[in-house]
Amino acid sequence: MTTSKITAAVTSDPTLSLNLRGAYATLAALADEHGSFRASLATMAAALGVTRRTASRIVGDLEKAGLLEVQAHRGAESGYQLLHKS
Repeated sequence: MTTSKITAAVTSDPTLSLNLRGAYATLAALADEHGSFRASLATMAAALGVTRRTASRIVGDLEKAGLLEVQAHRGAESGYQLLHKS
């Protein structure tokens, strides 16, 4: 499934909060066609228009919802994979 199809499926999911759907869509803009991206919390915070602490909380919420997987922690940037509910 392409990132745009995944994003559409997630952003139209009424079981997710509007804020979480919006955050997912914003982070999808950072991802490649497979849903992978590398970013620092500062980069994600800037994209989301929130503080680093709030960005960290959003990442945790997306992980708990099964929509984001942290792949690697290296230096300031980490690798992420967007997921979707089956």
